[in-house]
Amino acid sequence: GNVHPQTTVAFRMNNLSGNTETLRLYAYDTTGKLIPIDDEKWLITDEKGQEMTKLTDGTLYEVRVMVSDGEAFDLNEAEKEISLSVILGK
Repeated sequence: GNVHPQTTVAFRMNNLSGNTETLRLYAYDTTGKLIPIDDEKWLITDEKGQEMTKLTDGTLYEVRVMVSDGEAFDLNEAEKEISLSVILGK
């Protein structure tokens, strides 16, 4: 959909456990290459938006990514539209 120049995208995930410091978020760029997203551009929160550091299996979390239109991992070439493909890993 239409977005402001910078927006936050949230992905809901469960089956996460452990410490968030051990996790990295990667995104595909327009060439299909996986690139790491800077730590200050993403975080994991609970459903109320509280940032988490420890994760418990069986709880629903949100991975929130701050993204700008036209950024390296914005897969949608249309102006004011953003598409992301991300992988959360260690």
